[in-house]
Amino acid sequence: LAKCYGGDVTRKKKLLEKNLEPSDEIFERVKSDSSGTMVFVYAVDKDKVKRAGFSELGKKGYPAEKVGENAVYKFLEFIKTKAQFEEHLADQILIPLSFVLINSIEKGFSFTICKITKHLLTQAWLIPQFLEKIAIKISGKEGEPGEVEIERK
Repeated sequence: LAKCYGGDVTRKKKLLEKNLEPSDEIFERVKSDSSGTMVFVYAVDKDKVKRAGFSELGKKGYPAEKVGENAVYKFLEFIKTKAQFEEHLADQILIPLSFVLINSIEKGFSFTICKITKHLLTQAWLIPQFLEKIAIKISGKEGEPGEVEIERK
């Protein structure tokens, strides 16, 4: 658990301890325009290669315990998939990888993702419309884990 603002941190901490052993925990209260609790879970594997972040923002009437539980739930769901990238990073990394590939000696890249999103599918269609030398293939169904392949034509 990297940051937790406000709320009942004891329950959040207990939830984390049931499922994993955090190496670093930072609990702090900061001034903010939002009155809700914010939890950010940042994960790094033991080889320090795989990294992922998961967050949840509370609001009035949304218990702090639920905020913590939902952030941890997202993290645990990601861990179950054994994917290299979480769903939000997958679509964000397509553009830089495409530009790198155009000038690379490599013919292609591939990576696994925890969930195929509509935004990822849109990016995979859109990028080749502008970068004619790039082809992007996604294996799997929307809402499920999958694999992304980026190739230079």
